[in-house]
Amino acid sequence: MKNIIILISCLITFGCQDVIEVDLPTEEPRLVIDALIRLEDMDNPSVLVQIRASLTSSFFEEVMPAQLQEITLTNTESGAILTLEESIPDTGIYENEWDLQELTQGELELKVEYDGQSYLAKTKFVPTVPLDSLEQGTTTLFGDDETEVIITFTDDAERDDYYLFDFDFGEYLVSEDEFYQGKRFQFSFFTTVIWKMTDWSQLVF
Repeated sequence: MKNIIILISCLITFGCQDVIEVDLPTEEPRLVIDALIRLEDMDNPSVLVQIRASLTSSFFEEVMPAQLQEITLTNTESGAILTLEESIPDTGIYENEWDLQELTQGELELKVEYDGQSYLAKTKFVPTVPLDSLEQGTTTLFGDDETEVIITFTDDAERDDYYLFDFDFGEYLVSEDEFYQGKRFQFSFFTTVIWKMTDWSQLVF
């Protein structure tokens, strides 16, 4: 009798499961351009400029690369134009080598031709100061599974700076030098990501 009661209970438990379908909003794919160019070696006279083009997708679909008709980068001061090519077909990654000075001197214009439309963006090189030190601390914020990263740098007193720290793994931090302009500044960042000492050399800001 006991076994029958257990069996009936199991059937009732499994029989009550319902499949819930969620209607997610859909829309036409939109063009996404990831044109973040990091200059990590300022002693190298040339830089590999790499820009990724993709299309937005619904929540459960794969992000698809975008096939551009043309993508160029222009230095409006010197007039130099860099045409980017898709290095590997159907990846949406467009790249080419360019002179370091063209990237760091003057205003830059990024022009994209896609699906009969033209898109234009403007920017200029934003310099930053090197890190004075980067080390792992022993303090925790909320629990023992956190890692403290202690960062020290000296701000440039000659300009107003805004910092974006990229800790990888989708971990970012922004800061403004309003209260430490021209001074040595140190702060801690807490993360649950397991860091290796070799990973820290990848920190970019």
